[in-house]
Amino acid sequence: MTKLNPTGSAFVYSTYLGGSGSPKGGEGDAASGIAVDGAGNAYVTSTTYSRDFPTTPGAFQTTCSGVPFGCAFVTKLNPTGSALAYSSYLGGSSYNQGNAIAVDGTGNVYVTGYTSSTDFPTTPGAFQPTYGGGQSDAFASKIDPTGSALVYSTYLGGSGYYGDYGYSIAVDSAGNAYVTGHTYSGDFPTTPGAFQTACGGSSNCADAFVTKINPTGSALVYSTYLGGSDWGTSIAVDTAGNAYVTGYTFSTDFPTTPGAFQTTWGGSQNNEAFVTKINPTASALVYSTYLAGYGDYWGFGYGIAVDSAGNAYVTGWTASPNFPTTPGALKTPPCYGYAFVTKINPAGSALAYSTCLGGADAQNQGYGIAVDSASNAYVTGYTTSTNFPTKNPLQHANAGGGFDAFVAKMDVRAVPTITLSSSLNPSIYGQAVTFTAVVTSTIGAPPDGESVTFKKGATVLGTGVLSGGSASFTTSALPAGTNYIKAVYGGDANFAASTSNTVSQIVSKATTTTTLTSSLNPSNFGQSV
Repeated sequence: MTKLNPTGSAFVYSTYLGGSGSPKGGEGDAASGIAVDGAGNAYVTSTTYSRDFPTTPGAFQTTCSGVPFGCAFVTKLNPTGSALAYSSYLGGSSYNQGNAIAVDGTGNVYVTGYTSSTDFPTTPGAFQPTYGGGQSDAFASKIDPTGSALVYSTYLGGSGYYGDYGYSIAVDSAGNAYVTGHTYSGDFPTTPGAFQTACGGSSNCADAFVTKINPTGSALVYSTYLGGSDWGTSIAVDTAGNAYVTGYTFSTDFPTTPGAFQTTWGGSQNNEAFVTKINPTASALVYSTYLAGYGDYWGFGYGIAVDSAGNAYVTGWTASPNFPTTPGALKTPPCYGYAFVTKINPAGSALAYSTCLGGADAQNQGYGIAVDSASNAYVTGYTTSTNFPTKNPLQHANAGGGFDAFVAKMDVRAVPTITLSSSLNPSIYGQAVTFTAVVTSTIGAPPDGESVTFKKGATVLGTGVLSGGSASFTTSALPAGTNYIKAVYGGDANFAASTSNTVSQIVSKATTTTTLTSSLNPSNFGQSV
């Protein structure tokens, strides 16, 4: 577990977390999901094979009979990384995997994953207190702020032989938990009126699912299948209760919506990433889109986040040589084997920003993403590239031996394009010339009322105010000669700064007329004229 300072230049702390591994040898401890609360406490979950994994006195489960097979754990680390606030196993006597974790405003922790244990700890009154069957069930557990008790814990699954898997969890301000994952169960629990109540996959079923659980864990607010042969890998929720899901699909008929960014299969020979926004009742899709290049081999969405305006931020991995990127992107195609970072507008109709991220090696994968109030995206994953792009790095180079993790903080605001034109070119010295800047982007123009600065070299000539994406400035003070004029937009929370093309404004010297007169004509010899 590692905490970096805001500039990425130093560790706040960095620590191991684990025991001595499996008694059988070869298996140890992993971390799959992390969350942080407003006080800076970090929460982590995954699986341990260690009988001596560090737990704390009073934690709700200090031993786990499933350790030989793998037991989930939940650990809270204090803000300085110097001590465990609590640490607990979570599981039954067979395999148990913790995949994702979330925390609400009062310190309750929500965990999802999957288990093969018929004795996984559940609570009285929970929605599904007994194992559903098959090789595994997903689970959802809510842990109190002290880590001493389960508020609720429930299975979430059907009887499908190949099982059910929880991969990601989110929580809203009311304490509702949102879970996504993958199910092979034709009888996975769904709710009346949900978008898709029947499995759309093969005879074995193989669908993503999206489930909302009430704050007490006693009932499903909604639960729906999603797709036909699909994995839901990450989920986020906005303040209005819309759920945002990413993952990957093998379905050429995955449900997309009219007007979405990409409504048709990109031509992959295998699978493609998707991004779906579901309304608060799960009765309909707000939008749903593929996110892929054309003619690629693979595409995976692994992480999603959402900002206060409803923009979705997605990361994953693409094997597409022409993954969709936007003007001004950090890396444009070809992108075979690259991570990607994509920002999608609230309507799902356009990419605000999209870039490939990686080095020359084909192993660059983005797994997790978060966003701050300034719309900076924080991305983590792994790379084998020795030329992975770095900036102000704590660690300048790949340490060797294969995979290195990476952490990147990125400005993912839409990058506008500015087209500058002149009303009169060439002009004559003293004539009024109007310069007009048209500012646009993949998600439209910046808001009316924002300023555009018109400059000659480093000298500011004046400003114009945007209206409908256009701003103008008029001057008659340009000197004779060639004047190199640019328009500069300073940016805001949603749009990055941008500079226009250069207009070479030619100003000709003003023409003159010379009239000659005589004071006396005719005159006499010797007279002054």
